[in-house]
Amino acid sequence: MKNIATFVSNRKWVWLILLVWVAVAGALSAAPPANDYKVNTGENDLPKEAQSVIASEKVNEYFPEDTGFLALLVFHNENGWSEENFAEIDQVSQWIEEEFALETIESTVPFHHFPVPVKEQFRSEDQSTLVLPVLLFDSLEMSDVNETVVDIEDFSETVLESGTLMITGPAGIASDTIAIFSNADLVLLFSTIVLVLLLLIVIYRSPLLAVIPLVAVALVYQVVDRVLGIFAANGVFEIEAQSLSIVMILLFGATTDYSLFVFSRFREELRKRDNKHEAMEEAVKEVAEPIFFSGGTVFAAMLVLLLAKYGPYQNFAPVFAITIAIVLVAGLTLIPALFTLVGRRSFWPFIPKVGEKTIEKNRFWSAIGRFVTKKPLLAGGLVIVFLLVNALNLTNAQYSFNIIQSFPEDMKSRIGFEQLEEAFPAGELAPVTILIEKETGFTFSEEELTVLDQLNRQLIDLEGVNSTTMPEVEELRVDGDMELRL
Repeated sequence: MKNIATFVSNRKWVWLILLVWVAVAGALSAAPPANDYKVNTGENDLPKEAQSVIASEKVNEYFPEDTGFLALLVFHNENGWSEENFAEIDQVSQWIEEEFALETIESTVPFHHFPVPVKEQFRSEDQSTLVLPVLLFDSLEMSDVNETVVDIEDFSETVLESGTLMITGPAGIASDTIAIFSNADLVLLFSTIVLVLLLLIVIYRSPLLAVIPLVAVALVYQVVDRVLGIFAANGVFEIEAQSLSIVMILLFGATTDYSLFVFSRFREELRKRDNKHEAMEEAVKEVAEPIFFSGGTVFAAMLVLLLAKYGPYQNFAPVFAITIAIVLVAGLTLIPALFTLVGRRSFWPFIPKVGEKTIEKNRFWSAIGRFVTKKPLLAGGLVIVFLLVNALNLTNAQYSFNIIQSFPEDMKSRIGFEQLEEAFPAGELAPVTILIEKETGFTFSEEELTVLDQLNRQLIDLEGVNSTTMPEVEELRVDGDMELRL
């Protein structure tokens, strides 16, 4: 740490440190940004040995024609859909068939070709809601999915007079997600910059003390972004989309934190000695070790995420670990170099002078400090008791796995989903698929049919199960044996 302190405060080396960071950031501008390789892990979220993952793979293997990206078109009319206003939905159905046939849509229900009795089967019991499934190709880019959904919504607004159309299902949710997060990173970036600027200026009353950490953040962000992009481009790991937003907060927080460590101590040393290089050397000697172990602890904590069985958390591990490692290097080199170069002017208009009286001790915090140092066991015990009391609240935690409830209430896919929930049984929106395998093929003996019938009855008797698609055994018997396809 002493060698690091001497290196980052030396009159010659501080310029070299800054030039190296600028050169690295400039050279990496030719590398791909991390944003080009962000993904939504989706079906890879769960471990391969999970029952649902195994079943999903087998369903895709046995029924490859059933794959696709589902969009549920929810037509809602409080006064009810009837033969008089079916013509409006016919126009939407016909337009979809003609506009997207074999382009982005793999298949759609030809609602406009059906007779009225068949059309009525797509309505809910209260006739307020009608749903049409549309299957998009599962190999589409998310931008193509979003464009298709938006086009359908735009056209429907021109022809629907009796009701509204909300598109939900995987495709609708994906489209809304793209719209919500399209500018999220920029909003997050600029709001974070403004917040950091305001806090630093209000607390330390110096514009340069607010600007210098942001200069460091800009250089570090460029390096982090392109290093992650290089790793992702070469297939070393995937970058979960939401991790980049978290990276931004992690980077701002850690870089600003290390800046506070450095310039707080630097100011104290400038009151003791006139030479800014000597002052920084002494300052870094005191703060290098805390910065190193602080960053090292976070780095180790990020690597622990590799042990998680949930896909996104595993993807977070290398992304966050690389980020904090680069920030740590910046905290020990770039930040001290920047403050050394600017020197006392960093604290303008309250420039510290040699021999200046230090800030008077705060009575409250001085008392806390004396208590902690004189009675460390008691102080630590009180903290542990406080943490345990707060941890007891975990017993009241209520978990929700309804992801769509976390979206804005005015999001179209959420509105459509909630309209479906009110009008149709939940299982019709997201039915549970039970896969039954039989090595000798689907020809069943009388005994096996009885077992299937028992299974079906047990499923129906389960709380929360409304119905199954398995027909009654009596309807399946053909001379004792049969072939079953569900």
